[in-house]
Amino acid sequence: MDLIINRAPINCSTDRRLDRRYPIDAELEYKLIQHRQMIETGHGRTVNVSSSGIMFESRCALPPEMYIEVSIAWPARLVALRLFAIGQTVRSQGKFTAVTIERHMFLATGASKTDARPRFSILR
Repeated sequence: MDLIINRAPINCSTDRRLDRRYPIDAELEYKLIQHRQMIETGHGRTVNVSSSGIMFESRCALPPEMYIEVSIAWPARLVALRLFAIGQTVRSQGKFTAVTIERHMFLATGASKTDARPRFSILR
């Protein structure tokens, strides 16, 4: 069974998701967390984003039901922003992983790229 990636907003009666998904192609970094310990880090690109989830592509499939922290270079024009989110991996197929968002926040990164974790980080 092939995973079909639609890069347009989806909002039809057959889609069971409650929140509209938007095709956003952005750089993403992730940290897999288990027992408050970071067990893996990686990077990829977002495929689509909604208020309750993120679909992204990375070099390999990630295991389901893992806590994950993601940092996305948000495509803003005036100010450099990063979207930080905490959630759980829901499913993976091939190089694509779906994540539910439990908490999120935007942070301005200024002129330099900082990797400061938000206050709600699982690792704190």
